[in-house]
Amino acid sequence: MALAEIITEQRERSFRTHGCRRMCLELKKRDIHRGPKTILRIMEKYELLAEIRRRRKWGNLGQQAINTKTC
Repeated sequence: MALAEIITEQRERSFRTHGCRRMCLELKKRDIHRGPKTILRIMEKYELLAEIRRRRKWGNLGQQAINTKTC
């Protein structure tokens, strides 16, 4: 099995959140030893890099804290 196919399979298992560093660790667990730059090059070539997730905004948290202090 080619390295790119293994990376693609692992990427789908992780819901596209693993970047090249985590992918390197996952491959080492499978006894596949490649350098991190090699994995990065493969991921860039086949567009397998992690998707950037947006942060959640917690606007209501401050209002809840104010409402609980009124005694």
